[in-house]
Amino acid sequence: MKPYVLLFVFLYGCAGARDVTGIYWSDKSPYKLTLNNDSVFTFEYTFQFKYEHATGTWHKEGKNKYILNSFVKNRKLSINVSEVAGNVGSADNLVSTRIRIPDQTYYKCGIFVDDALYETRSCDSLSSIVITKPLRSIYFGFSADERMPGRFLDTLYTQTFHPRMEYSNNLNVEIAYVDSFFNYRIFDSELIHIANKKLMFYEKPGVKTLLSKHSRNSNN
Repeated sequence: MKPYVLLFVFLYGCAGARDVTGIYWSDKSPYKLTLNNDSVFTFEYTFQFKYEHATGTWHKEGKNKYILNSFVKNRKLSINVSEVAGNVGSADNLVSTRIRIPDQTYYKCGIFVDDALYETRSCDSLSSIVITKPLRSIYFGFSADERMPGRFLDTLYTQTFHPRMEYSNNLNVEIAYVDSFFNYRIFDSELIHIANKKLMFYEKPGVKTLLSKHSRNSNN
């Protein structure tokens, strides 16, 4: 094959790949998806107080088929737990929790013991938690109160910790808070279809969403 033919094939392939880039949205849908020519996508969902967002990579999978993978694949907050000297003289479990979350009075924390909700507290009152039952596992869930309606509808959960004993534990828990995990939507090899400047995906089985391509100067 001659060099200029190879060059033509290369340029034609690049042009074909760039042809699907742009912003896709519809007046009838709360979704907006942007495909950039660096193979990065951004996703937004806005409906009343509900909001979702994501960023990640996209690639061509076949004819009119493309795959989305978000940068974040797990929204669970990591925890670091120190098991200090036991609660001598008592079977109660003591848990001291620290999380660096802004405006803590706007957030509430669910304390889950053995996969069941044990107690709900404000995030500024987690320094001393007494658990008066056997403790086989513990994790936490965080959401905002009604003053932040967008985050009131979402909950971030931590990893689960399993102490060595069921009684008389004294635990110091440090939670690594990631603010951008709120309302983040995970894409795990999600398939979309693009043809004739139309993007189609299934929000859930049997429910098809269709978006149209617009110029970057258009407003939704």
